[in-house]
Amino acid sequence: MTQLVSKPTRGNSVLDLFITNINERILDVSITNPQLSDHAMVNANIVYSRFKVHNKKTVTYRQYKLLNYEELAKSVTLLDFPNNSTNINERAESFCKVLLSPFEKLIPFVSKTFTEYQSKMTISQETIKTKVLRDKLYKIKIKFPTQYNEYCFDSVNKLTKEMILSDTKSNINDEIQKVGPFKVIDNLLFKDKKNVVHLDANQLNDYFVDISTCKYDVLIIPKKPQNISVITSFNIVPLNILDLFSAWKAMKNVKSVSHDSTGLSHRMLNLSIHSPNVNCELLDILNCSIACGVFVFVFIIRTNSP
Repeated sequence: MTQLVSKPTRGNSVLDLFITNINERILDVSITNPQLSDHAMVNANIVYSRFKVHNKKTVTYRQYKLLNYEELAKSVTLLDFPNNSTNINERAESFCKVLLSPFEKLIPFVSKTFTEYQSKMTISQETIKTKVLRDKLYKIKIKFPTQYNEYCFDSVNKLTKEMILSDTKSNINDEIQKVGPFKVIDNLLFKDKKNVVHLDANQLNDYFVDISTCKYDVLIIPKKPQNISVITSFNIVPLNILDLFSAWKAMKNVKSVSHDSTGLSHRMLNLSIHSPNVNCELLDILNCSIACGVFVFVFIIRTNSP
């Protein structure tokens, strides 16, 4: 056991003690006059190992690499879609459930848990050498408490802190170059917080009032053409299979594995839409939706997942 307080803490007496059996963990012990009392304050810099908490994240996905495409094609061809419902939304939900069944059988969902490790901030070799020198000077200062040894240790200790700060700042700058400043700030300041955006209702209201009172430049409202005929005709032309494939090819991310609220993904539809029974049923649902003027809700509700 070693007592590290060598200077008096009240008058000429050493009333406060700092005793340890792990000297290498104590970087510095100093006595400070608080100017508010006749009792001095003891400061100590201690090196300790922080308990690291690693977050775990569970991801649910389908293993498309294990998919047997020939067996999937046979299963999709044999699918029977019931069309006895007069409700277009119920019919669409039934279509999604039936189409999902071969994928549930061949590539069911699997879960995998990942451990998220925080990246360590590295320091340069020069900083490491300076830290070693600082630790040696501290041991010398404790063993031989002279004013010169204390001055040497304080100088090297200050330099070490500046070098560590410089190295870690370089790491932050490198991260900014890779992912941008906002991502770095979000990781540093809002690691475990949800970002909430607050909109001022009065500010929004004032904005629309300014537009309605023509304080902002707005486009000229078009006027009704003259001599227009009031007799119009509107015919609904049913979609055909070419329209369906053309619309599907125009969609983005047709190979995306992210599924929606029905459990289907773009990649599932891409693997099955060329089957005659699938595209005919889907085309019939879309034409019925256009004819009766009812939009299919399962086609617009989407839940993104990794």
